[in-house]
Amino acid sequence: MKLFSYILFIPLYLGMLLFAQIANAQSHHFKASKHYTERMKIFTNEGRIAADKVIMFGDSHMEFGGNWNRFFNTNHLIVNRGIIGDDAIGMYHRLPEIIAAQPRAVFFDCGTNDLSHGLAIDKVYNNIVRILNELHSACPATQIFVHSLLPLCPEKGVWRYMKDKGDMIIALNKRLKEYCEASKFIYIDIYDDLLGKDKKTMKPSYCRDGLHLTEEGYKVWAAKIKPYIEI
Repeated sequence: MKLFSYILFIPLYLGMLLFAQIANAQSHHFKASKHYTERMKIFTNEGRIAADKVIMFGDSHMEFGGNWNRFFNTNHLIVNRGIIGDDAIGMYHRLPEIIAAQPRAVFFDCGTNDLSHGLAIDKVYNNIVRILNELHSACPATQIFVHSLLPLCPEKGVWRYMKDKGDMIIALNKRLKEYCEASKFIYIDIYDDLLGKDKKTMKPSYCRDGLHLTEEGYKVWAAKIKPYIEI
């Protein structure tokens, strides 16, 4: 009897051990920052996003855009779901809110923070594709627009963990463009639109700190996506 009980206990124990390992791996890969947690509380308090909305889903580039409706004749159509410092893992954890909305469109921006964390291009690309595939599968009627990563502007400042990663940005953008073409998502190339005269770095007037946009830079971005917003 004791032997029988022991045999039954083994798979239960192994299952519990495996669950603990998975939980530990997940916690290792994703730890919400204070700002992330605060933003999530704000999103929760705002309630469910209506299905007729357009969601700006991304990192600091999206959040710093503020009220995106100011650029368009859209009133309150656009909902900002950007979080400073967010990466593909954090955005993957935020998918349930986006999916629950079944929005008209999602403008997706991700990858810069992943590169700053030292991840290889393949890893960043695969993490992004996982998000996009799940989003499309769960929201088949939602239009998905994938933004390129933005160029850097060393003249305005150098971010320690993004130093000399301009070529990685270009390489990741190339793969995202190819993925969108194969998946029939719409790729929004704002990288080229933001380049300065040297065609290698961001135009200084578009950048405030080497990485993030000025209001003038956001106007360029808004002009690029206007045809897809005001329809």
